[in-house]
Amino acid sequence: MGGRSTREIHHHHEDKESKEMTRKANEEMAAIRSQMAEQERRNQQNLERHQEALRRAEQLRAEERDAYVQRLQAEQEERRRENERAREQLEQQEREAEQRLVEELQRERYNVQKAKVEKWQRLKRDYPIPSFLQKYVNEVSEDAEADAARDRFVNVAMLGDSGTGKSSLIKDILKHFGVDLPPDQMPKVSMEGTSKIPSMTYLCNMGLKYFDAVCIVTDGRWSEGDDNLLAAIHYAGIRCFVVRSKVDLAVDAGVEDKGWSLAETLSHVHQQLQRQTRLKPHRIHLLTSRDRFWKDFGSVDNFCKHLQEEVEASLKEEVAEQMFEEAPQEDVNMDAVDAMDDCIMTCDDKVDKVECLRLDIDNQCFKSVGFLKRARVCGLEGLRP
Repeated sequence: MGGRSTREIHHHHEDKESKEMTRKANEEMAAIRSQMAEQERRNQQNLERHQEALRRAEQLRAEERDAYVQRLQAEQEERRRENERAREQLEQQEREAEQRLVEELQRERYNVQKAKVEKWQRLKRDYPIPSFLQKYVNEVSEDAEADAARDRFVNVAMLGDSGTGKSSLIKDILKHFGVDLPPDQMPKVSMEGTSKIPSMTYLCNMGLKYFDAVCIVTDGRWSEGDDNLLAAIHYAGIRCFVVRSKVDLAVDAGVEDKGWSLAETLSHVHQQLQRQTRLKPHRIHLLTSRDRFWKDFGSVDNFCKHLQEEVEASLKEEVAEQMFEEAPQEDVNMDAVDAMDDCIMTCDDKVDKVECLRLDIDNQCFKSVGFLKRARVCGLEGLRP
């Protein structure tokens, strides 16, 4: 009996201790869970605060980025407006400069044209245009644009004593430039006059001032009239040549009579003519109209090339080169010509017949050529395009 009671009491104490331990354990577990919950809450709060900080930082960066972009766009827009203003100012300055240039060029053209008109009027006053040239002289008007757009006549004179070969030379020149004229269209203009007309009369009566180039044709008989004419040409500053025509006859005479070679004869003829004319050597041409000799000498090709170059230079209004080795002798005081208020046209009534001819030469500058031929100094045989 007594032993069983003791065991029961012992078990009772164990149950109480076990319950107490369980209670304490539960309390401890509850405390631990509470601590864990609190720690988790705190961790969550920290996480939320961190995320909020990150969100705010990202938002701040975005705001700063947007502000930077806006500033950049504003600066770019301002620079664009500044560039636009600068471009407009530059364009305005360029327009103003162009306008000033145009006005200056207009004033310059006006002054140049005014000077040309005044010079032209003085020329016509001092040297009246002969009747046979009036249709073919390049008039100068006050309208510079109209003058520039107008086709120019080119006046080339072939001068020399009767029988020197002017007609044959003209035919050869036309043939060289591909102009084939029927015999009835060849020029036949004649005018007879004295062989001793002074240089002043050449400039007035024959209108030499209105020619772009003059060619004196001689067959070896260099006359006093030729000297007078050369003096007038030198005074007037006209581009000129001298052609020794029929040079094949001189070659025959040199070979048969003197025993000279072809080269020696041609050199002798050239030097003799240069001494007589005092022209520079390249302005003297030795020619023949007999084309069978052209492969050896006397071809018109070089002369036509030289003539074309001179005409083109005249059309461009280039200053003529110095043509003479020394000035030719003058038979009158040429300074007196500038003081003349009038020139009496003494030769117009001598013209028996004038035939006009237009030449269509396929060349941009050398559009047409006019020839005026002289028989016995004041005698004229002429061709005008």
